[in-house]
Amino acid sequence: MEQNYQHNKLTKMQLDDATQNDEYLNSFPPGVRFFPSDEELLQHYLKNKVLNQPIFPNIIQEVNLYQHHPLELTGMYKPLTETEWYFFTCRDRKHSKGCRPNRATPRGFWKQSGVEKPIPLDSEDAIGYKKWLIFYEKENEQVKRTDWKMHEYRIHDTISSPNKESAGNWLKVDGWVLCRIFKKKEKNNEEETETFNPEVKDHDSIFDDYFSLTAENNFPYQKNNDCFDDLEEFDLRFFCK
Repeated sequence: MEQNYQHNKLTKMQLDDATQNDEYLNSFPPGVRFFPSDEELLQHYLKNKVLNQPIFPNIIQEVNLYQHHPLELTGMYKPLTETEWYFFTCRDRKHSKGCRPNRATPRGFWKQSGVEKPIPLDSEDAIGYKKWLIFYEKENEQVKRTDWKMHEYRIHDTISSPNKESAGNWLKVDGWVLCRIFKKKEKNNEEETETFNPEVKDHDSIFDDYFSLTAENNFPYQKNNDCFDDLEEFDLRFFCK
């Protein structure tokens, strides 16, 4: 499927930004690489982006990531490392009263794999969180898992929302995130293909329906107002109450 995907043209502003980034990266001495840690991405890049503070030099592109197939994005922009691309993007809600972000693209979707990981700063409280996602291509009724992977970073709500009331809003999924995209083959090289059946609800759909129902009826399902993007954590707290 991927080889037939057509790349869109870059705008003049995107081309100018890409040229400036190339010039900056080419100015590095031999052996110097852009290789930030999770903590550095959150503290020096995403935090400043969320708080509208200057990021210098800002070599991470701002894109609408979910409008593009990952092959298209990686064709439009050069990687900041030999095999990795970094982007700022905004998340939208999948449903107006839901708490899950919409990660669908025109020809597939990104699906979370595993549990969100808190990223501490200097061994203290978490400055933000990191998710693993895998890209699935969708064509007709077939869904195929690809080798495209993504790390999605979000800043802690207490940093992104100075207002204490809004910081505890369990429906808050909008706002800037930082994404690292790369391609990595699984150990098992066999392709995973499945048939898409719109009549069968997966766990994610049931999960979102539950949040929509509680939000609509103003019914808090737990004592605090955390929003569980991770189904495993939701299962544990919901069924063990």
